[in-house]
Amino acid sequence: MMKHFILFLFLFSILTSACNEVGNDSLKKCWVFSEISNGFHIYYPCGDERIQVSRFNPSYNFLDNNKCEYLVLSPNDAHFLTDGFYNFDPETSILTVESSDNELVAKLKIISLSSTEMRVRDLTNLNTMY
Repeated sequence: MMKHFILFLFLFSILTSACNEVGNDSLKKCWVFSEISNGFHIYYPCGDERIQVSRFNPSYNFLDNNKCEYLVLSPNDAHFLTDGFYNFDPETSILTVESSDNELVAKLKIISLSSTEMRVRDLTNLNTMY
């Protein structure tokens, strides 16, 4: 009986780590904010026809080695991309984005992630305007 329990724990840990790697690979692409639905912020891959265009759609491009690019809001509508870093914690599903100066840009809890949609709860600021 104890052998079965140990085998179960071993297989569970392997499956859990494999799932986390798949989630992280699904994350590595360009994502654009589109809408809020049921309190969740919904992002689609860049260029997706479902993206609802607004004055400013935050976007993140997650690259290898925890590097990323993110769109910065400019008061004169001259928005621009800048470099930063991201970290994804698979145990908490928390994704943090930081500037190259280590300042917090975004803190998002990933609720669901597929190759075509990312649903998050924005933990950055409760008064998010988008």
